[in-house]
Amino acid sequence: MTKQHLEISAWEINRLNETLEDALRVLSNVDGSDEYERSYPYGTGYGKSAIRQTLQTIARWKEELSND
Repeated sequence: MTKQHLEISAWEINRLNETLEDALRVLSNVDGSDEYERSYPYGTGYGKSAIRQTLQTIARWKEELSND
């Protein structure tokens, strides 16, 4: 039987939130200039990494829910 609830620490939630907020900040600062941290490739890579980290965390939580 699959668990219905999972205990998630405040630290994990805060870390996930920080990751997504940082990505949003980086993506909002992209302007296509020659400055590396404002370039489209940098913004795209940073955003993809944040999404990947978030999905990996959610996948781990899902796995924990199914391992009963």
